[in-house]
Amino acid sequence: MKLTKKKILVLTLAVCLIAIVSMSTLAWFTAKDEITNNFYIANSGDPTDPDDIFSVDVWENGPDGRVDEGGITYPAVLPGDKLVKEANVENTGSYDQYVRVTVVLSDASIWQEIFEETYVPLQEIVNNLNTNLLPWSTVYDQGNDTLTYVMYYQQIVKVGDVVTVFDEVKIPEKLTREHAAKMAGGFVAQVVADAVQTKNVGADAVEAFETVGMAVRAGNYSILKDTTVTVTNASSIVYEDTIMENVTINSTQAGFQNMGAEVYLNDVTMNAGGNADYANILNGGTTVYNNVDITANGGGLGVVDGAQATFNEGSVNVVATTTNPRYNFYVVGAGSELVINDGEFDFTSKTLKRAYIYADAGTTVTINGGTFGTASTRSGYTAGILGSGTVTIKGGTFGFNPTAWVADGYVAVEANGVWTVSAQ
Repeated sequence: MKLTKKKILVLTLAVCLIAIVSMSTLAWFTAKDEITNNFYIANSGDPTDPDDIFSVDVWENGPDGRVDEGGITYPAVLPGDKLVKEANVENTGSYDQYVRVTVVLSDASIWQEIFEETYVPLQEIVNNLNTNLLPWSTVYDQGNDTLTYVMYYQQIVKVGDVVTVFDEVKIPEKLTREHAAKMAGGFVAQVVADAVQTKNVGADAVEAFETVGMAVRAGNYSILKDTTVTVTNASSIVYEDTIMENVTINSTQAGFQNMGAEVYLNDVTMNAGGNADYANILNGGTTVYNNVDITANGGGLGVVDGAQATFNEGSVNVVATTTNPRYNFYVVGAGSELVINDGEFDFTSKTLKRAYIYADAGTTVTINGGTFGTASTRSGYTAGILGSGTVTIKGGTFGFNPTAWVADGYVAVEANGVWTVSAQ
């Protein structure tokens, strides 16, 4: 089909934005389109118009034939219904393309309740999903309550070719009136297509999108962003791979416990009061801290049971004024590893605080940078670092003498009571 003026304008903007990256080199050609559907449960409310946002051509066949604009609204949906919705992606350009398809489903928490799993397979909701679509990731956005499915089409889509993503939406028989009520009338399904040129960008769709700076993280994971979480009587336990962005966690227990997942914390603030031993406990898994500030009455991080932790930037400060304070970093359990690349680490009361780091036998701690305050004056904890684990220092500044842990080829130089570690 021919593009409308609106579509041409958006496509032109997309190309120009990418060209700005380097005007002296080839500008990658990309395109995007989407279509949205509202599915209204029977007798649940008046339909509203779906979004009408396009850039290139995604279209669908429904009960009344082809629809190019706006998507189909399905009123009076009943449990067990199978609804005709043939979602298609068409190459309307003048060159071959690689295609990535994204399906966004609203009311994720209700689908999870119905199917009793966090990452509900898309095949549970649609029929005849194209077998040439490579499942890449399923993302549960906790804040927006959506499930997003990202899939790469494994073949080149030639000029004029049409790829059918799926042809039917099925409403589970387990969907009850209670579920419908929680959906506030219905749910929305959106199909988005991204396309990129095939020449000079890689051997397949995944490489091509990486080349033009449109890579998508692989795997299933949850995302929580731009919010404040309050944890009162128990820790927030994380079992699934998770990304937190711009999140504040206020807690009277551990802010969260990683139970073996892969977790990334970006711009996160943790305030752990009460009687929590540690603001963050890692029971296995991998956790990466990027600009994370932790203030705790107890201790900072408990890295246990073979957990892997990397602290890249931020701070850990223990502020308790009782004998409860623990370590900034507590590393125990065979195979547990901690890497500190940067950050500021201190505690309020030097007379009550323990050491900055406790590393038990069989654990490894590597310090590449960061600023550590003066050592505790509490009897038995004045060394700054305790335990029989392997602690190696290759950088950073310290308010106590770190010489015993400085790596070969590095040296600690003291000036005015502060030791700086650097390569010889």
